[in-house]
Amino acid sequence: MLAKYFLPLLLASVLGAQNPDDVTFRLRLLKPSAQYSMNEPIEIELSLGTSETDKYDLACGGGLKPGVLKYGFQPADGVVDLGKLPVLSELDNIEDWSGLVNPIACSTSGYVTLSYRFTKPGHYKFSLEKQLRFRGGQPPIQLQSNQVTFEVLPAEATAETDSAELKSVLDDLDNNKSEGGLDPLHRLDLMQTPEATAEKVRRFLADQPVQTEGFEDVYRNMLLRCNDLNLIKRLLENAFKEGRAADPSRLVNLLADLREQRRQP
Repeated sequence: MLAKYFLPLLLASVLGAQNPDDVTFRLRLLKPSAQYSMNEPIEIELSLGTSETDKYDLACGGGLKPGVLKYGFQPADGVVDLGKLPVLSELDNIEDWSGLVNPIACSTSGYVTLSYRFTKPGHYKFSLEKQLRFRGGQPPIQLQSNQVTFEVLPAEATAETDSAELKSVLDDLDNNKSEGGLDPLHRLDLMQTPEATAEKVRRFLADQPVQTEGFEDVYRNMLLRCNDLNLIKRLLENAFKEGRAADPSRLVNLLADLREQRRQP
């Protein structure tokens, strides 16, 4: 007889709490093929709503920031958390929820790749969690989104498109184009091909540090976020030997920062 009461509780503990029936929390990839280059932005849409207008405090602010949402990837190997690396600029994760209506509903779209980078090809499963608060003082619960699956393609399969993307990014940067889509600085930051890394080094060695929205020397931070630190070190050392650095002290300081970053786990 006791099993009738305790079995559902046990199953809930093992399987995880279910979202309330009157709440929807949906995640969607915006690219129909769900196949991406390692150098390509991954755009998602997230929606949250309820039919009970006075029951929940949806707290829709905060957009897609990892501090607001809990990101879950399977497998985790090959996923780099950019929050642990130097900040590129304050443009990171500025998406916000919009579209409050009655019954309450809100949605947002943004880029997973502003917060995470994928360094290994393969299939990844991805979901989000968000805290849901009740009005009236009840303990909050954790909402779980649906799970989506996408594929990160091997570098050799996307070499041609990666080359075209780099050309497009550099054109947008040189012509101050940032209309729609992801900011070109973030697109360049995402690209990890040897050609893109060499371009970041070239721009770092330019006469003046590039600044954006209060963040100094964006290309320095971009290089500290790169995967191939050995390539950067070699390119910088060659530039120093050949006298191609407009400000040698900046170059030396970056080399020291790179050595420190390599020692970090």
